[in-house]
Amino acid sequence: QYKDLQKDFNGSFGEYRLYEILEKLPDDYYVFHSTSWNEQRRKDTISPKKYVQWGEADFTVYHPSRGIIVFEVKDGLISYIRERGWVQTNRATGETCCIDPMAQAEKSKYYFRDQVFKPAFNGSVPFTFCSAVWFTSGDCNHITGNLPMNYKEETTLWANDLASVEQVQNAIN
Repeated sequence: QYKDLQKDFNGSFGEYRLYEILEKLPDDYYVFHSTSWNEQRRKDTISPKKYVQWGEADFTVYHPSRGIIVFEVKDGLISYIRERGWVQTNRATGETCCIDPMAQAEKSKYYFRDQVFKPAFNGSVPFTFCSAVWFTSGDCNHITGNLPMNYKEETTLWANDLASVEQVQNAIN
């Protein structure tokens, strides 16, 4: 049983809120939280130097007939500035950093698909793989203008989508 916001949810109240709802999904949904992964890669095709790429999926949800969706959760002060992209502001220090949560979700999605499931199913995967971002403190009614092209309406979720278990299940489906 998860209890410690700082330890179990990396200090993210958004992850905690989403976890509380995801654990109420029907039994045919399998939810994995904070799944870390790494793989050895080469800097480029010419260089023999290797490095380890690390990643972590905030939530990965599997449903036998629907497939897998990987969520990157972002909570707190997040904004989109055309010249900089997504900007996250630390509430305690005021420091800002540029983030790309969809790219984070995509990395995990492709790692799980290519390194875990394709080998298990002889090179093809018999279900759908998807990635999404959940802005758990953002309100979709406050969005003006267009989001970046890789942030589609069906894969960009907001606090508005956390109202009930049914609403979360519909968003996942």
